[in-house]
This record gives sequence, C-alpha cells and structure tokens, in this order.
Amino acid sequence: MKNISKFSQFLFLGFIFFFGCSQEEVDQGSKPFNQPYYNESEWAALSEELFLTLEPHNRDDLARFGRVLFYDKFLSLDGKVSCGSCHNRRLGFGDDQAFSVGVDGQLTKRNSIALASIPNLGSHYSQSSSSIFASQPALFWDEREKNMSEQVLNTIENQEELGISRETLLDLITEKPHYQVLHSKAFPDSKPQYEDGIEAIRRFISTIGAISSEFDEAAIQHLRSHEDISTSFNTFSINENRGKDLFLKHCNSCHGSSFGKRLAIGAEKFPTVANNGLDMNYRDKGVGAVTQIKTHHGVFKIPSLKNIELTAPYMHDGRFETLEQVINFYNEDIQNHINLDHRLKENGLPKKLEMDDDQKEALVAFLRTLTDDYLIFRHGWSDPFKN
Repeated sequence: MKNISKFSQFLFLGFIFFFGCSQEEVDQGSKPFNQPYYNESEWAALSEELFLTLEPHNRDDLARFGRVLFYDKFLSLDGKVSCGSCHNRRLGFGDDQAFSVGVDGQLTKRNSIALASIPNLGSHYSQSSSSIFASQPALFWDEREKNMSEQVLNTIENQEELGISRETLLDLITEKPHYQVLHSKAFPDSKPQYEDGIEAIRRFISTIGAISSEFDEAAIQHLRSHEDISTSFNTFSINENRGKDLFLKHCNSCHGSSFGKRLAIGAEKFPTVANNGLDMNYRDKGVGAVTQIKTHHGVFKIPSLKNIELTAPYMHDGRFETLEQVINFYNEDIQNHINLDHRLKENGLPKKLEMDDDQKEALVAFLRTLTDDYLIFRHGWSDPFKN
C-alpha cells in the first residue's frame, strides 16, 4: 500500500507542474517570454523522497531562470544553438539526428540522450550520483560525469556543443536586463556568479520528466488493484499486453530500472552500463575511453525507454532509424564481443531471441505505450523565446 500511494502522489504531482504563467518581455528579437508561475503551496506539497534535489527556497524562480538559459542561443559561441537545439521537447527532449549540430556547424560525437525519459531527472541523477558501475546512474553515454551540475558545465564549455567560457556565461547573466531580473528573483541580495547559471539550468532540467504515458496510467491502476505487474493490463490491447510479456522476458533485465519498481524487481542491482554487442571493434570505446580499461571497451549507458517512440535514431551513434531495426538487431545480430554483457549471452554465445514478425510487432506496440504525449504540450517546458 505504501508504494501504491507514492505512485499516486507522483502521478498527481506531475500534473500540477507549470500551469499558470505571467507575461514579461525578453530582449531577444522582441519576442514575448511567458514565465511559468508556481503556487508556493504546490511546491510545498512536493515529496522530498521523489524530488531529492529541490532547493528549499525560490524553487520556482530558479526553474524560470534556468528555462530561459536552456533555450537562449546567446549561450553558444556563435549565437545559433542552445541546449534546446539538441534537446527538443517534441522529441522527448532528444534530437532526430544521429549527431546533433553544435557551435559553428560542428557535429557532436554521440547521439543526444533524451532528457524526458524518466519520471524525474532531479532524483534520478541526484547530486549523490556515483561512479560508472554503481547502481546510481551517472551522466553521458560514458557516464563520465557524476552529477547534473557537472554535466551542464561540461556541455556549455564543450567546443563542439555550446563552446563558451564560464566568464561568458557570467557576462550574459550580468549584462542582459531580463537575466538581471531573473537572477534577482532566484538569488535575492546576491551578486551574480557563473555558478548561478549552472544551478538554474540544472534546476530546470531536473523538473523534466515523463509520468503520463499510457503505460504509467495502466501500471498505477494495476497496482491499486493489488495485481502482479506481469498480469495483463485492463487498458492495454491484446497486442500491447503481449508486447509487455515479451519485454519482461527479453528486455527487462537491462531496461527494467527505467520504470522503477513499477515493472522491474531487482533491476536496480545491475550495472547502469553495458556492452550490447553492436560491433566486434568499436571506434568509440565508450566507458573504456574514460577509464582506459580494456574490459570497458564498447560499454555505454543503458538508456531509459520512456518516450522511445519519439527519440529516434537509436544507440550512442544513432545507427538505427526505427524501433523495428533495433528489435531486429537484438533478435539476431548481436556481435560476440569479448565484453558482451552477460545478460545478452546464452551458453557463452550471443542470445538469439527468435521472435517472429508478430512478436516483433507486439513489442513495438508495447514500447509505444511508453510515450508521454502530455509533455509535448506542457507550457512550462516550452521555448520562452517563441510566440
């Protein structure tokens, strides 16, 4: 009963985010900026257990500050890209390109990881995130950063992505009139520091999450009825339930932690990274490039599957354009790399799932139930520089 009430609260809290707004002009092309406004009593009701990184004061103002920075193209060296350029809200805060376009037209070396892929980024990637092979995930495909603040700073300073210095970030916060206002609200009686901008972006990103998919609603209803998660969902079609069964059988051991205890039991005990047998020889060594350990070659983050329908192309290099191609790979094309994860082996060799076309279609149908269409229309996550 305790877990059921938590999920009910989580679902409810997801719906109260970002509903009111007030108007304020932003000095960038004279386009209006709609600031989300949060009622203080709503923030006070948030569960600290679910939202571990929320600050005790000025949470609303800090998120508003971060929202503007997230979409501000002046945050890049050439003034043409922003965080939102590679993390499109309508694509689950991911990108539809294998490699995103950064500053001066440069391409990133890996596919952009979708941000709206888990219930809450702030608690999932808390400030206490641990090292590469701990159960608490870190960030980037190679998990080289342990918390969101480090991830934000890394992206801003990366010469292929935004490419600005900490000093430039501070100048932006200090000189732009609207940032003077936003900063004074988020950090009253405090002189601007570049760290304030990093913290604001982190705070905004930490609010991004996906909890309103067809799967979420069905799973919570199921739990309220005290039914085992492996039994059929009443609101699912026959094909979707069949796909859920296939997911539990073939995919849950690696991807189950994407859904927390709603679908996976014990999946959190497994590493958050794996070699999934994409190649026999990896040009991109993944975690191995960070650790310089041979057994880590070809090891990458195991991504969440929330909003997977929106986030094509897939894999760290965006090599697969469709879910069907991904499933075909796992069905028959896993390579017998020396570091292949044990969960993808059977009798010492890569597993052959041997799913037929109908089963593949059912699995895709289930994966599509993980799409949170509601996030596309949430005003508080939208670009404030657009009408």
